[in-house]
Amino acid sequence: MLFLLVGTACLKVNNMNKIRAAMVGGFVLSFGLVSYIAFSAASSPNDYIQTTFEPATFSKTAITDGEVFSITFKSKRTCVQDLPQPSKAGRFAYRYSADNKATGEHQILNAFYGVKVEPFPQTKGAVSEISNTVQLQFPAGTKAGDYTVVEELTASEMKAPEADWVSNFDSSRPPEPRAIGMVKYSPDTTTTPSVTPPVIEQTPTTTPATTPTPIPEPIIEPTPEPIPSTEPSKAPAQVLGQTPMARLAVSSITIPKTALFTGGYVLGTVTLSVAAPTGGQVVSLSATPSGYVSLPTSIKVLAGAKSASFGLTVNSISSSTDVVIKAAAGNTNKTVILKVSPIIVSLSVLPAAVTGGATAVGTVTLNTPAPAEAQTVQLSASPNSALSFSGSVKLTGGMTKTTFNISTKAVRAITNVTLKAVLKNSQGTAVLTINPLTLSSLDLTPISAVSGATSVGTVTLNGPAPGGGTQVKLLAGSNPPLTMPAAVTVKAGATSATFDLVTKNVPSMVRVRVCAVLNNDTKTAELTIEPVTISNFTISPSNAFNAAPALGTVFVNASGSVDQVVSLSVAPTGLATIPASVTVKAKANSASFNIKPAMTPLQEIATITATLNDSKQTASMMVGPSFPPTNCPYSCRPGKLAGKNFWGTPNWVTECGGNEVAEYRVSCPSTTQSYSCGIFGWRQCSWQVESICCKPK
Repeated sequence: MLFLLVGTACLKVNNMNKIRAAMVGGFVLSFGLVSYIAFSAASSPNDYIQTTFEPATFSKTAITDGEVFSITFKSKRTCVQDLPQPSKAGRFAYRYSADNKATGEHQILNAFYGVKVEPFPQTKGAVSEISNTVQLQFPAGTKAGDYTVVEELTASEMKAPEADWVSNFDSSRPPEPRAIGMVKYSPDTTTTPSVTPPVIEQTPTTTPATTPTPIPEPIIEPTPEPIPSTEPSKAPAQVLGQTPMARLAVSSITIPKTALFTGGYVLGTVTLSVAAPTGGQVVSLSATPSGYVSLPTSIKVLAGAKSASFGLTVNSISSSTDVVIKAAAGNTNKTVILKVSPIIVSLSVLPAAVTGGATAVGTVTLNTPAPAEAQTVQLSASPNSALSFSGSVKLTGGMTKTTFNISTKAVRAITNVTLKAVLKNSQGTAVLTINPLTLSSLDLTPISAVSGATSVGTVTLNGPAPGGGTQVKLLAGSNPPLTMPAAVTVKAGATSATFDLVTKNVPSMVRVRVCAVLNNDTKTAELTIEPVTISNFTISPSNAFNAAPALGTVFVNASGSVDQVVSLSVAPTGLATIPASVTVKAKANSASFNIKPAMTPLQEIATITATLNDSKQTASMMVGPSFPPTNCPYSCRPGKLAGKNFWGTPNWVTECGGNEVAEYRVSCPSTTQSYSCGIFGWRQCSWQVESICCKPK
């Protein structure tokens, strides 16, 4: 691990974001020169360094309860040309774990192992031999079996000349963990292990009901020793751990971020003024006010090292504040201020009101982009019987909002549902109103129809019908003069449906009340059904002399879906032979019938009456003999109606001029007179007379 870090110090500096890892005998060493040292596309690490490696070795591979074992890494580096832009130092943190080959059980063997390399060899010919040993231990309760030991890089920092430490670890794309080797673990069930793991114990401070993120151990600073070569290095590495005779004090405490939200994690560093003495130096840690963050109460800077790192996690909090982080050793202390804030979640629903069976969309919003670790927001509703949705949503790194679908169910009454989104101790609420599915309207088009015609009914809901559709009942009283379905179905997702009302024959106008029923909701509409009536009646020809046949035609006001029977009669009886009725067929608007006039000695008028429902129409025709046109000595002129006589029959006045006399039973011309009045000098009579014929005295 360390050997590769030292060797890569001889790489050409050009691109600040390329180098990440190298493989040695199945063991991957991720290193952190990324943000400071890199090489161009035209060069490679081999242009600046030649490296030889030795396989990693285990102190033992058969492990029992409580046993501490170790892994040793060795390497040798030779710079082949000067480093154009050297790095002053680097420090890196690793975690070691083991996975049961059979069951997959995962155990932490060393949560934190740190390495600091200072100084780096800088010149052509400089040679470094590095040997690092990591101590490991299985925790109590580990099950027996074969385990694969795995290494993970968890943090890296570099220090450029005349610059501060800079983190270059990309947590979104960490190097992939790699297997180092295999060991067999056999727990001793008869004894209780008493060996303390090599991981330095650190006790974090926590708030109730929270579980802090495990705190990394302080970085260990081993002593790399550059070995002279045939071409001596211009700046041989100084052996670390040599503590100058100076007063020990806390030089600084640093945190790479100035503000964090709930759940945020950061790696802080405490630096001493001089290297820690033999046995190391304990540095106390505290946070004011308490309860906002979790961090160890102390860390230990190992002998020969000047710094150590600690982890800090923001607890679940309800308000923002500035937390003072203090590191103290002896009579000295240093502080740093970290602003912490809760992650606040809010909830909204659109639309805010729906009908049962419709859907809505909920939106969960955070007041800050979610950290790299996914934030799970729990969702609930009260009451929850009228809807369904996912129980939670996740917001991953960088997200500020996400949505979820809400499916509602049919309800009988207006139901207000309170939805809640909870993230740690923050919550947001929203209210969704679920309305029962009701009828908005019942409409008929047209609202008035002639017998046999069809009207179209439309039922409209206050919202979309749910899956499977909604059935609306239809009623129109007892034995109504129309036909319609007993119910109509509004299809799923639709808001309306139509149905036909076919009217029956009625003798007079009828008003029918139509009802649509859904649940307990009723809508009504009125349909007026009018009878079919005779609009016109004609006879052709109107003069049927000498018993010539004629044709009568009845016209109705509507062509309905049923037959219309028209009654016929003639007056005076016997002047013509006609059928008792004529039928206007469905979809037709007229019907004709034959007329056979009688042969009478005189010309007379026959009146035919057509009757349908409450409508009646008459038409007249002239029947009797015909007289050929001759030179007529008579002057014929119309008679005049002059009221009624004693018996209530009309009086007709037929009066000739002073130099004229009326001629009895003379018709000249034949088309204008049937018979005359005025016999024996009478000037009026009770018989209907169309005209009177006069002759000169």
